Amino acid sequence: MAEAYLEDFERFRYAAGAGAQGFGRHRKVVHFIRHAGSVCEAACQAFPEGDARRGDVLADGAYFDAPLSSRGLSRCERLREERLLREGGVPPDVGLVVVSPLTRALQTATSIFGSGEAAPAVVVLEALREFNSSSPHPCDWRRSKEELEKSFPHADFSHLAPGGDMVLGPGILEVEESCDGRLMWFLAWLRRQPQTSVACISHDAVLTRLLREHLGPAGFQPSTGGSAPGHFEHLEVRSIPIAFE
Repeated sequence: MAEAYLEDFERFRYAAGAGAQGFGRHRKVVHFIRHAGSVCEAACQAFPEGDARRGDVLADGAYFDAPLSSRGLSRCERLREERLLREGGVPPDVGLVVVSPLTRALQTATSIFGSGEAAPAVVVLEALREFNSSSPHPCDWRRSKEELEKSFPHADFSHLAPGGDMVLGPGILEVEESCDGRLMWFLAWLRRQPQTSVACISHDAVLTRLLREHLGPAGFQPSTGGSAPGHFEHLEVRSIPIAFE
């Protein structure tokens, strides 16, 4: 599956974080942002850590492609009004927004960066959706391309295949090799974009894997030190220079 994601893309080298300084010819700053809280996450938080009922929530089909919770929506409304991200950070000035096709990520991207004529282009990429290799979570299954296009007409869905979910679904989980393949596809695709400041709205597990397994070996180190960054909080932003040859 990984080879399929990389089909038609040439081999390339890249460096990230401090390693990007003086490297290559194509340099960007990518602002990685986790979506706001969803209704599924809010339901899980009703139970303490380790409570089996959390697993029941995650397995509940009622949370299919879970949208933002009322609190998540309120935080996004505050973003629109005050232009503040987590811990007081200002939303970055970007020329391109790339986003997961899951509803909660698309809602977050629209709230932060807008959808009018003055807003940056929003491109939806299957490569940025959540990674799940453990047990079926309907909250991580997406709606069809056609349904999503109706809900978010300002976004570019040309990179999604027609129809429903091909990555996760009933009886379908994803192995690490597949996730790594689509993340390499994303980096190869990103290299070809002309914008030098890019926002990436995605999910905790896939962003953590991207930073740990791909950007870490390329030179990125978290500001707290060590070799592996921790998970992303909701609406947390991490701005990382990436340079490509």
